[in-house]
Amino acid sequence: MKLEAQDPRNTTSTCIATVVGLTGARLRLRLDGSDNKNDFWRLVDSAEIQPIGNCEKNGGMLQPPLGELKFNCPASTYEPPSPSQNFFKTGMKLEAVDRKNPHFICPATIGEAGAR
Repeated sequence: MKLEAQDPRNTTSTCIATVVGLTGARLRLRLDGSDNKNDFWRLVDSAEIQPIGNCEKNGGMLQPPLGELKFNCPASTYEPPSPSQNFFKTGMKLEAVDRKNPHFICPATIGEAGAR
């Protein structure tokens, strides 16, 4: 499955990424043209991933895969699901993914919960 994702090494660049793994609500992504040493994780409802065509629709610049000067944008799309309500409350305990190492899941406390 393909989608548009912010490059984690250069957050001003949006690239085509392929979903190469799934663990719970986390997607393992690989930028097209990259190898498995540069895979990264994002939650399915992250603002850093968008369906294919989002850049074109909003006037953004989509970076071609590494090593390609021209490329055709894939036709398949990915629409991340969004929860209808936020049931979290300040002070609740939960498990959270370590952003620097997504294989680590740690205990956490909600500091602030906002409406969606």
